[in-house]
Amino acid sequence: MKVFNILKYVFGGVGLVLLGLAFFFWNQTENFLRRSARAQGKVIRLVRRHSRGAKPVVSFKTKKGQTIVFTSRVASRPPAYRKGEVVRVVYDRSNPRNARIYGYFELYLLPTIFGGIGSVFFVMGGLFGFVTFRKRRRDLFLRQHGQQVYATFVEVRLNRHVRVNNRHPFQIVGEWVNPMNGETYIFVSDNIWEDPSRFIPDELPVWIDPKNPKLHLMDLRFLPSIVKR
Repeated sequence: MKVFNILKYVFGGVGLVLLGLAFFFWNQTENFLRRSARAQGKVIRLVRRHSRGAKPVVSFKTKKGQTIVFTSRVASRPPAYRKGEVVRVVYDRSNPRNARIYGYFELYLLPTIFGGIGSVFFVMGGLFGFVTFRKRRRDLFLRQHGQQVYATFVEVRLNRHVRVNNRHPFQIVGEWVNPMNGETYIFVSDNIWEDPSRFIPDELPVWIDPKNPKLHLMDLRFLPSIVKR
């Protein structure tokens, strides 16, 4: 569960940084539009990029009659524009060479990319945080309202469903027979990142929900703190 706790901060932090960049680029675009003028332009040629497609080169005239030629910042494949196509242009009044085609991706490509990826990371961080929160609530409930039983030690195994830095965590497995009905339950500990084998007693303390013994928490306080980290 410590892995989820780390991941919620990593994914959440990366998400916030990317969302911050999305807002930064969006704000830059909005400021550019506020100080810009509109014009009609024409695609005079396409600049081809082997890996990214083609960028349109656009010519337009400012309101003062100055002819400006600029190359779009966005390349696409297949080309989004064709030679001779008439396009709407926005340009900075104080610096007409700072011009763009008036289109969503021409203006908002970076905010869209960073915002989309950032949202995914932030939501994943929230999900990891939710899993951690539910686990802590469940553990607290079992410690406060559960019943403590003692399971017989069975084995230490690797949790091959989890892998961090090319390592699998360990889990302690215990077995308990319910004296009320003779039913056998297998209890599994949380992930442990150091081999706990030499510290394990014959009987393992486990907190269970008496109404549903499958809901359990193995009490690992018998392990040294250096092993539980």
